[in-house]
Amino acid sequence: MSKIDKLYYDSGELQGVTYRNDSGEYHREGGPAFISYYKDGSVECEVYWLNGGRHRTDGPAAISYNEDGSISVEEYFINSRRHREDGSAYIS
Repeated sequence: MSKIDKLYYDSGELQGVTYRNDSGEYHREGGPAFISYYKDGSVECEVYWLNGGRHRTDGPAAISYNEDGSISVEEYFINSRRHREDGSAYIS
């Protein structure tokens, strides 16, 4: 069973939602385990985690949005290892 925490701006708008597993690690299957919002309610950032590691096989594991809704950054991870969109690993 996952634990869901919500954080609010002082003015009452939802600021973020996190999902954690029983071990307290970020974890959510089928959706982002961390979501942050701008004050107007639009999504600022989404991060997909499984058992404490960034992970997503069907798209970017971390997405940051500009206030106009356009995507500013996409990062790809599988089992906490950075990957490019085409599946090949980044060389560090």
